[in-house]
Amino acid sequence: MVLEAIDEFDEMYDAEFIIWWYTREGFLYRRLNKALRQQNCDALIPMHFIIVDLYTALWIDCEKLKETEWTVQVYRGQLMSKEEISILKENTDYLLAVNSFLSASVDRDLVLIFSGSSSNCLDEDVQSVLLHSTHFPDSNASKLLILSNAITTPAANKKERMRVEQE
Repeated sequence: MVLEAIDEFDEMYDAEFIIWWYTREGFLYRRLNKALRQQNCDALIPMHFIIVDLYTALWIDCEKLKETEWTVQVYRGQLMSKEEISILKENTDYLLAVNSFLSASVDRDLVLIFSGSSSNCLDEDVQSVLLHSTHFPDSNASKLLILSNAITTPAANKKERMRVEQE
């Protein structure tokens, strides 16, 4: 199945649809973010065009969003160790840098489902976390931001481009 997806990507990739490819269930999201998190240059170099295309598409979407008057509330759910949560709490109001592209949604209930909040497999050292952020598109300081390797990158309007409406 993965090899078929890679073959399809190889044959049909078009930078215009990078967000579609990235949000599609398959190899690209997992592979790219794993390489970014591990800072694996050997894996990242062949994927540099994907990073550039994704960054560019996100930037374009952010610029479109800045033209609107909307205030956007986004949510991200994930499992985190108690140690990671403690570090976040200690560093409130500081820049948070991560080594991957982060997904967020305007649908809080959907994020709660995917955050693992109802999971029975949580152990005492791992907790489900809901991150919430409000963004004002007309403010440069409050643009929708995603951090990737400490570079600020704008978030996409996933409803326009995402392959599957619900992650």
